[in-house]
Amino acid sequence: LKSTVNEPCHYCKRPMLPPSYMNHENPLLRQQTISEEHIIPRSKGGTNDSHNITYACARCNSMRGSLNYEVFLLFSRHVLQNYPNETTILLRSSLLQFVTSLAEIAIKNKKESNRAISLALLKLKDDQNKLRGIYK
Repeated sequence: LKSTVNEPCHYCKRPMLPPSYMNHENPLLRQQTISEEHIIPRSKGGTNDSHNITYACARCNSMRGSLNYEVFLLFSRHVLQNYPNETTILLRSSLLQFVTSLAEIAIKNKKESNRAISLALLKLKDDQNKLRGIYK
């Protein structure tokens, strides 16, 4: 992991921390630790070649898993970058809604990506409100 530590995460654009933070006691700092991200996941035939690697924070890398790069990039532009410090559990819920909406749109063969984005953002806000109610 070269000098990319000073660069923002490929997806959420948060600043990334050096690998030494991976064992930090604060889980929020662990999530901002730099990690290698395979554009085409190795599980889907991707290689370790430099043209297939970018750098992302541990949170985004973990959330993406083997999800399609373009789909996750869309999600990052519309959700992760608007909520860069949101908890992973809420973002996972929003990601599930986002992907489900995109799948429904693809099945119906309609171009309603704005609707999918709006649904994901509404789900995230709803989950945020629920979480605030639990921790009051």
